[in-house]
Amino acid sequence: MRLRRSTPVPQTFWDHLAELRTRIIICACAIGVGAGGGVFLYDWLLTEIFLPPYCRVLEAQNIDRECGLVITQPLDGFKTRIRM
Repeated sequence: MRLRRSTPVPQTFWDHLAELRTRIIICACAIGVGAGGGVFLYDWLLTEIFLPPYCRVLEAQNIDRECGLVITQPLDGFKTRIRM
């Protein structure tokens, strides 16, 4: 964590724009890393984290059905991937 200066130094308009550009680049990189991680971890998250509790509930209630997600609309699969 950076410490703030006790007396703020006045910045020019161009200095403010340079700082804004730096912060936007950092945010874009963070979003890109998060999205890339989500793309690579999607299958693992779905099969190891989200589906097993659902499958255990089906088994506990003696529901004789395949454990999996049901897609009822054309874009449901895509929306599920985006939400994760």
